[in-house]
Amino acid sequence: MGGFENSVEEAQPREWAWPSPAPGDADFEHLSTLASDIFDVSSALLFPENTDCNCMNLRPDLELTASARRALCCFVVDSNAPRLIEDTFELSASEDAFPLDLIPQVRFFVAYPLYLQGPHPVGALCLLNDAPREFDDQAWRLLRGLAQQAEALLRLHAQCHQKAQEQARSRKLSMLYYNVFDSCREPIYVRNRSGDFLAANRASFELVDEKAGVEDLSGQVRLSDYFPPEVVKRLEQGEREVIEHHESRSVLLPPIKDRQFEITISPLIDEQGDVRGVVSVAHDITEEHRQALLLKVLHQGITDYQALMSGERLWDFLLQALRKLTLSDYGLIGEVIDQQGTPSLRIHAITDLIWDEESRVLMQGLRSGDVLLSNSKSLLGRVFAQGETVVTDDLYSQPKQGGFPPDNPRLHNYLGVPIYDGEVLIGMYGIANGHQGYDEALLERLKPFTATCALLINLYRQFAEREQVMQELARARDEAERASQAKSEFLSGMSHELRTPLNAILGFAQLLLNSRRSPLDERQRRQVAHIEKSGLHLLNLINEVLDLSQIEAGRLQLSLEAVSLQVVIQDVVETLSATASQSDVTIEFDECTEDLRVRADYTRLKQVLLNLLSNAIKYNSRPGHVHIRCRPRREILRVIVSDTGTGIPQERHDELFQPFSRLGAEHGAIEGTGIGLSLTKKLVERMAGTIGVDSRHGQGSDFWFELPLALEDKTASGVLEDSNQTTLRSHTQRRWQVLYVEDNPANQRLMEDIFIDYPMLELHGAASAEAGMRLLQRQPIDLILMDIHLPGIDGYQALSRLRQDSRFTDLPIIGLSANAMQRDAHRDTAIEFTDFLSKPLDIAALLNAISTALPESLVLS
Repeated sequence: MGGFENSVEEAQPREWAWPSPAPGDADFEHLSTLASDIFDVSSALLFPENTDCNCMNLRPDLELTASARRALCCFVVDSNAPRLIEDTFELSASEDAFPLDLIPQVRFFVAYPLYLQGPHPVGALCLLNDAPREFDDQAWRLLRGLAQQAEALLRLHAQCHQKAQEQARSRKLSMLYYNVFDSCREPIYVRNRSGDFLAANRASFELVDEKAGVEDLSGQVRLSDYFPPEVVKRLEQGEREVIEHHESRSVLLPPIKDRQFEITISPLIDEQGDVRGVVSVAHDITEEHRQALLLKVLHQGITDYQALMSGERLWDFLLQALRKLTLSDYGLIGEVIDQQGTPSLRIHAITDLIWDEESRVLMQGLRSGDVLLSNSKSLLGRVFAQGETVVTDDLYSQPKQGGFPPDNPRLHNYLGVPIYDGEVLIGMYGIANGHQGYDEALLERLKPFTATCALLINLYRQFAEREQVMQELARARDEAERASQAKSEFLSGMSHELRTPLNAILGFAQLLLNSRRSPLDERQRRQVAHIEKSGLHLLNLINEVLDLSQIEAGRLQLSLEAVSLQVVIQDVVETLSATASQSDVTIEFDECTEDLRVRADYTRLKQVLLNLLSNAIKYNSRPGHVHIRCRPRREILRVIVSDTGTGIPQERHDELFQPFSRLGAEHGAIEGTGIGLSLTKKLVERMAGTIGVDSRHGQGSDFWFELPLALEDKTASGVLEDSNQTTLRSHTQRRWQVLYVEDNPANQRLMEDIFIDYPMLELHGAASAEAGMRLLQRQPIDLILMDIHLPGIDGYQALSRLRQDSRFTDLPIIGLSANAMQRDAHRDTAIEFTDFLSKPLDIAALLNAISTALPESLVLS
């Protein structure tokens, strides 16, 4: 068996479902006989799929029943391996499945499985004998060769069987295609590029009353032999477009024998992808298709109403649909309007009826609504003025005033339908030159269309009224915005004007109080002190009004950057500590456990805290307590200012942040205008924050605001660490004077730390542009570092003023901003900075800018 095992490993069976051979197949019978002759035994080709179709050459004493044949085949096929039993009376344990009880006369059995495709055999070649015998390697090779021949015969048989099946299927499909093509109720025909007919079904010939079929065509048949010129023209035009663009087209044909067709023309493409002609299928849309089209039109008209209205296509869409539904050449749709008690028709859509310049002008006037129709005795007037439905096939015999113009296109028939909303006549539509005429049946079919027109006219009127209201509201809004803008500009201008005399009042008051040559007595000092106090209070009110007007006018400039909250709180507490002591109020604040930074404008954040803390002191009890706390939460930081005052009723919380609302405090002894909290709210919101209050009457108040945490590096508000160790060297002993204009103290201190390492540079600081310009009057400066967002005059305004002064025309001025896009925001001015740097500043970039702006004696190294 060793040689046989090697031969089995060489077999590569494939997946292939195969039928069993037919009984009596001569080739298989010859193979079975050959096997019997070679081995001098009985032989059989066994196939489990159909045990009645087996080819055998058996000795009379080895006749096998059907059950025996089936059992022997399964014995081999199930094991999926060659089987050899030299003596069936000495079966081993692995051969218990051999059906000895069905074939007791068999003493010798050997079988070779037969494969086609796949790992499973489809049958077996078996040798049987009534006496035991041996089976050597030579016999195995012979048996394997016979099995391979059997497999080859099986394949040949299967191919023939498959080919026969395919031929039969092809014949059936051809007959099926022919029957489907010729029995189709819709006309189908094929034409080549020259216009010759290649095929046409019976429905095509029935359409032209020709009793013929596909086989009766000749190349001489032309479209013009059977169809009117207008039909031929549209068909040939459609075929040319399909051949040219290689795309299918649908063409709506004029009526053919009172039937309406929409024909689909597709390219006829050969195996090389070239267009050889066209295949046309005609669809009868005379009745049911027209109703489906009507439903589609109504659905689109209602569902796409706003889209059609916005594109001013609603009425043209409806008119086009109406003409398509009724196969009419001309039509119009109009709305009835009341003109001083007389009904008139405003045209919304109309088909062109232009034959000269005068008619063209008339059509333009009708389409624009400038020209109204008011003749109640005309064919149209009988519809829109009298509500009459007019149907006629002879317009020229109808009683009416006037006739048609000489060049007017001939109208064969006419249908005018009134459109009612309940009992009210609101519009009409009219059509003419219908290819199939107009009758009562058509009127009945058009009822859904008429009802939809009534709905759409009402929607159109509501839409127009809404548009008018929206335009009036927009005008009112624009007027309100202009009034608000004028108010803000007035307040801003007045505030500036008031500051000028107030500056003199406060200045002279201070001179009187501090005069050494003519000191005031106690009574006079008390009186002047009241003047100064009242002046300062008035100045604070003016500043609040100015800030509020700038915010409302959109002119408040902010410099949003990382600001240390600890520094701002300490600054505010120091500022108000004296006021708190005079009011017998103690202030406590939780020092931040870490350097918490928020993204804000330093000056405006300080102003917010000053307002909240001064209110907490002003409206507190005596003695009282104020507590300032910080609470970071995810990406925001909440600051809470708590007081021990009388509290605020819940129902009045909404009034707190309204301008000029003091919740009754205006009748008390505490001064104020009610602007502070309103201004505070607007400032917080401009810095992308929120503000609120938690308070109950008699239990004090917690005023809080939230701002975004600055998540960038802690040096983000000032300067980044220099990774390149860039430095400056000077070839002279001169010290260069640099002015740094910046309102953020943290940024000022950072810049001071940078300049410590460069003794050739002497830094001067100013918290505002005004202070910087005053310093320029008394101190020579070689270079200015100018922040853009400053309180009062901003960096651009300061730059403009300095360049207008001949002394500072060539002075190097470097702009600094936390807004990286600020370089492009020059407010439409040609004046530019010498250089421009974005915060956080890179030390190397800063030093490079300074070295470039100053003379060559100062260089980088």
